[in-house]
Amino acid sequence: MDFRIADTFTESLARLAGDKQKTGKQQLDMQMTRASPGTSLREPETGRIAVKVINHIGDGVTKVFKVT
Repeated sequence: MDFRIADTFTESLARLAGDKQKTGKQQLDMQMTRASPGTSLREPETGRIAVKVINHIGDGVTKVFKVT
């Protein structure tokens, strides 16, 4: 999988204060590591997960998915 980072993301990351910038870089590194892509999560007891997406304007939508 190719991983691409927008210039605007790296510019925004550079503007963050010390601790926030460090946390952002750690999260990015964790996502880019091929041996461990993303955060490992256990299966939910309900068999469902909710995903919320918020755009740049602040509008949000939540969708529930079944996990099998």
